[in-house]
Amino acid sequence: MEAKLLCFNLAGTEKGEKLERIFTFLGYQVVYVEKEKYGQTLERLIGLAEVEESSTINGDISEEMLVIHASPEMDLDQALFLMKEEGVQVALKAMTTPNNLSWTAAELFQEISKEREMIKQMNANRKGKKEE
Repeated sequence: MEAKLLCFNLAGTEKGEKLERIFTFLGYQVVYVEKEKYGQTLERLIGLAEVEESSTINGDISEEMLVIHASPEMDLDQALFLMKEEGVQVALKAMTTPNNLSWTAAELFQEISKEREMIKQMNANRKGKKEE
């Protein structure tokens, strides 16, 4: 399996260039996903399924997002370490799984955005309990 990094809202940016250097160094193919393709499934964007001519479905991704597709033996910790060393932060990151490969990029964006809000709320609740 070829490791790929799908980048959303990062094409032509300094952050995108840094990510490309890091992940290319680690053996990933970096793909900048165009807005017209946000409604396609992750498996299509990665190249695991053929893209049909009529498969362009609109979807919205309003923030930077990374989707990492790699084999289990690839060292994701090294990629995250290098991102930290280079000062590259992307709030929304996800790994492909057998479950989410059939999701569109826009659906994944919605899901991880919800998860991020739930985590923020849990952290705020914990902080409030500590202060009591």
